[in-house]
Amino acid sequence: MKLYPLSPTSKPAVNIERISRKFRLKILTPEHTPLAGIIVLADGTPDDYVVALLSYRLNGEKVLGVVKPEEKRLGVFNIIPTILNVLREGKIAVLIDQENEDLNTIFSEVSRRLSGIGTII
Repeated sequence: MKLYPLSPTSKPAVNIERISRKFRLKILTPEHTPLAGIIVLADGTPDDYVVALLSYRLNGEKVLGVVKPEEKRLGVFNIIPTILNVLREGKIAVLIDQENEDLNTIFSEVSRRLSGIGTII
């Protein structure tokens, strides 16, 4: 998969570009092309490094947008309506660090927030 940073000057975008250049990974696409989906980074680093390495490993032609909103953790679900307006079709993956929370607690909170904006999992 190829990555297209939706915020090219953001720290995660710079980190992805840096790791791509350092290891000569051809994972970034410089021009805007139709997106197959969007990856939302809820915490930033090292999630941006993981996304870069996974995209290299998956080595496909689909282009995914990558964005790191100002909000952190579960607050990123506030931008889902905006993403849905832009993406129309495709998939959204949100990467959240588990921290010390139980997975069921996180899933319940995500479900609650999504239902609050009229979206379901």
